[in-house]
Amino acid sequence: MNSAPVSPGASRSHVALHAALINAALIVFLSAYPFTGWRDTGLPLFDFLFYPLPYYTRFSTMPSTC
Repeated sequence: MNSAPVSPGASRSHVALHAALINAALIVFLSAYPFTGWRDTGLPLFDFLFYPLPYYTRFSTMPSTC
């Protein structure tokens, strides 16, 4: 009447695994959603890296730092 011992992980439900997979799929789908509707402006892709830095005065930075 004694049966072989069952490992604790063998009788668990796969609900947690399915929930994690659905969650990962939603994250991938929703993170790609903001890119819909974008269009090419015709400018070089990495041209913004060579723009000059903006000029900040003490007057403009004071409210941000206080």
